[in-house]
Amino acid sequence: QLEARPPDAGFEFRVRADRSATVGGLLGFFGLLALTAGAVATWSWGQGNVFAPFFAVAELSALGACLVLVWRRLERVELIGVRRDGVTVAQPPARGAVRLDVNWVRVERWPGRSEADLARLVLTSHGRAVEIGGFLAAPERGALERQLRQALARVRGAEPVCEKFLHEGGIS
Repeated sequence: QLEARPPDAGFEFRVRADRSATVGGLLGFFGLLALTAGAVATWSWGQGNVFAPFFAVAELSALGACLVLVWRRLERVELIGVRRDGVTVAQPPARGAVRLDVNWVRVERWPGRSEADLARLVLTSHGRAVEIGGFLAAPERGALERQLRQALARVRGAEPVCEKFLHEGGIS
């Protein structure tokens, strides 16, 4: 999602992970799975398998914990401000924001940490590097890279904000 401000203030990007699941959807999925596991465990217990209910509870506990962890990971957000006085990157819940000089900052693609990883999008300036959009898919990273490069060019050149740029769509 791209929020544009007047040309003097610059641009602000709010980058969030794509969260297509809702709390209600996850609870519904978990409830349906719990109902199914409970029915199978009850039937197995009736057939003489006294351990089936214990395994069902253990399985559902582990699955519930994993769903909570996934939901929390999807809450990640990054705030990137591109202004004439500098570029700021805030990645809550980390405290503070990283500030980079707008005239020296570069948008770079670094190789992934392993062969299976996607290329990383990194802002660099004066020996400092900040990875951004690590939770985005490859097409979304490409769109973020293009929009950041355009915003940097406009802020550095003090060009007026163009309506086409504002309506091209943002990262959500």
